[in-house]
Amino acid sequence: MASFARPGSPVRLAAVDFGGSSGRVVAGVVDADGIRIEGLERFENVPMTWGGGLRWNADELFERATRATCLLQQRFGVFDALAVDSWSTDYALMAGGQLLEQPFHQREPRTLDAMREVHDTVGTWPLYERTGQSSLPIMTRYQLVADRDRGALARADGMLMLPDYFAHRLSGIAVTERTNATTTGLVEVRTGEWDDALIETLRLPRGLFADIVPAGTVLGSLRREVSAKTGIDAATRVVAVASHDTASAIAALPSTRDDVAYISLGTWSLVGVETPAPVITRAAMRAGFTNEGGIDDRNRFLRILAGMWILNRCLAELGEPLPGSGPRSSELLGRAADLPRPAALFDPTDPVFIAPGSMLERLRQHADLPADPEPAHVVRLVVESLAACFARTAHEAAELSGRPVREIHIVGGGSQNTLLCRLVADYAGLPVLAGPAEATALGNLLVQARALGAIGSDVGELRSLVRRGFAPVRFEPSAVPTP
Repeated sequence: MASFARPGSPVRLAAVDFGGSSGRVVAGVVDADGIRIEGLERFENVPMTWGGGLRWNADELFERATRATCLLQQRFGVFDALAVDSWSTDYALMAGGQLLEQPFHQREPRTLDAMREVHDTVGTWPLYERTGQSSLPIMTRYQLVADRDRGALARADGMLMLPDYFAHRLSGIAVTERTNATTTGLVEVRTGEWDDALIETLRLPRGLFADIVPAGTVLGSLRREVSAKTGIDAATRVVAVASHDTASAIAALPSTRDDVAYISLGTWSLVGVETPAPVITRAAMRAGFTNEGGIDDRNRFLRILAGMWILNRCLAELGEPLPGSGPRSSELLGRAADLPRPAALFDPTDPVFIAPGSMLERLRQHADLPADPEPAHVVRLVVESLAACFARTAHEAAELSGRPVREIHIVGGGSQNTLLCRLVADYAGLPVLAGPAEATALGNLLVQARALGAIGSDVGELRSLVRRGFAPVRFEPSAVPTP
């Protein structure tokens, strides 16, 4: 690997992190002694209805992200590199190097017919055996089959996962980063390469798929026309990091132990363990577990669950602030913590909680929520139900993978929810270590620094840097009655 920095010397980096409802650019400095965040700029990500469905405004996101990066450059100085991560499964269709149309939102309900066709054609177990992927309607392979059926693929000559699309706009280089590629359901689980036979069986054009590259690939310098338009220095390099946001978050897990489970908690929650190889069993498939790529060919064996999406939607409908947004939010969480445990919980894994629409109405139907609930009771019901589900799933991951679990790490924005962290510890009967909330950005920054040669290559070294600079908060379990 080429070295762009003197080993141990500090590098200034920008991590562009797109989330389902907002985005941010985080400025950080990394050297052999540690990692620190200098500042960040946030911006909204508001989906739009266009062309017959719910979509992302990719052009607006690019403009907001580059504007935020330029503002941070003005405050802290020129960046040695920048990199992009985002959620998985969604993609940009390309034609002649340009965006063909605004990308569909993964929650747009357009894939049920495609799912049935794929499973009727290939079979559920053969799909899992080949790709290691559980089946959710949001998956890339089902979205692509839906796009094939509406004729969109006939007009396209390329497909890039969203972080790869933004990296392409920045650098001019079209590739697919491996951690995100493994979430598509179209990568052969044992080789980490596109499954050409499956792609042909699904009648998807092979020419759509760009070469797969590992996390930490330096794509090149910023395109001069982008520099001229945005004000970002043209010498800034663009790096393909672990572009699936959860892969970046787990890269920054503040632990070097092998006996930990993790919960990456944001809009979605991903609960699992890190394994040296994929876990391909019928039991894992039946339990809804999936295998996704991590940095350095590590395997993330996990289950994808509804996360803070359920709580955030409820709070929005009630006119209450989101968790972590200020004193009013903290007061609401405190009132919820003082309430008794709910008499009964609901199952957050029920697919009814995935789609857009009124979340309170669904809770009235599935959790006996009263017609006019008090906000603290809603918070307690949702948080307790999520905590019980997360704890159960962590133990399932341990059992199915054969990896003992003696503590649970919660990273991402949800790690700031102290009630949730305490309840996960209680239901799991294990210590919970919460934080860092900015794990995704930290993982992004660390992989960039490693790619430039500023720090060592060992994953344990990266995680030790995080633990030194962002020590997690520990929650010990207490006895919990079974609800």
